[in-house]
Amino acid sequence: GTFQRAVELDGSQLKARFQLAAAAMASRDFAGAAEQYEEIIRRDANNVAAQYNLGLAYQGQGRFAQARDIWLNILKQQPDAAEPHYALGDLYMRHMNQYADAKTELKAFVKAKGSSLNARHPAQAMLSQVDQLIKQEEENKRQLEQLKKQEEEQAKQLAEEEARLKVEEEKQKAEEARKAAEAEKAGQQPPPAPAEGQPAGQPGAPAGEAKPAPGGEEPAAPATPAPGAS
Repeated sequence: GTFQRAVELDGSQLKARFQLAAAAMASRDFAGAAEQYEEIIRRDANNVAAQYNLGLAYQGQGRFAQARDIWLNILKQQPDAAEPHYALGDLYMRHMNQYADAKTELKAFVKAKGSSLNARHPAQAMLSQVDQLIKQEEENKRQLEQLKKQEEEQAKQLAEEEARLKVEEEKQKAEEARKAAEAEKAGQQPPPAPAEGQPAGQPGAPAGEAKPAPGGEEPAAPATPAPGAS
C-alpha cells in the first residue's frame, strides 16, 4: 500500500512505520507490528511511544517477560509515566497471575493519572477484580495448607500404626522363639539318674522285700526253736 511504499522509499519516515505497526496491531498481526516498532527503536532508541507499543505487541505474541521488561525500563526513564503502570497491571493480572503486583501497578496508575482519570476507565473495575482474585488466592492457599496438614497428620498416624504393628510382630516372633527353645530343651533332657547302690538300668527293689538267692532258689526260712529248748 501507500505506507509500505513510503517506508521502502525512505526508511527514516518513522510516522509511516508507526502507521504500519498500528494497522498490524488492529489486525492482530503482532509479529508484524513488533517488527515495525523494533525498526523504529533501532533508528530512534529514545522513542518511548515505540517502546510502549512494542511491549503491547510482545504481549500479543505471548512474550510476557519481554513486555514486562520493556515497560519497567520505561518507568526507570520516566518515573512519572502513567500508562506503563496500567500495562503492567493488566499484564500481571491477566497473564502472569501476579495479583498483588497487579494491584500495586494499577494503584500507581490511578495515582499518576490523578483527577484526569476517567471514572469509567477500566483500571477502576480491574482494581475491584484483582482484589477478588487476591482473596481467592489467599483462600486457595489456606485450603492447600489445611490439606497439607491433614495429609501430614494421616502420614504420621500411618507411620505410628506401622511402628506399633512391627513391635507387636517382633514380640510375637520372640515369644514363638522362646517357646520353641523351651520345647527343644525339654526333648533333650537325660533320663533320671539311678538310686545309689543300684545298677544302672535296674529298678530298685521295694523296701523290705528279699531278693532271690543265686540260682533262682528262695532263701531258707529261719529255724523255729524247739519248745522248751533253751
